[in-house]
Amino acid sequence: LTWGDNAHCQCLVDASTAAMLPTPMQVACKRPMRSLAAGWECSLLIDNTGSLWGGGANRGSCLSEEDGERSLRFARLDLPELDGVPF
Repeated sequence: LTWGDNAHCQCLVDASTAAMLPTPMQVACKRPMRSLAAGWECSLLIDNTGSLWGGGANRGSCLSEEDGERSLRFARLDLPELDGVPF
């Protein structure tokens, strides 16, 4: 379930569809997730294979160094700094 401010896609829903989710809504996810971290402007998830997924504001390149400061849609994050780190 997700709800709240979605100005940066941090609720894992396209912000052009809904910038605010005032009531909890089910988010379709095609793979089982085992961990979730919800921040002020971004969300991170770890799936059952240990892959890191995220979406939301990319301030300071916290989600991707290649995408500048723009908001990112929910996607698998390839962060070389985390290679070999067990989740």
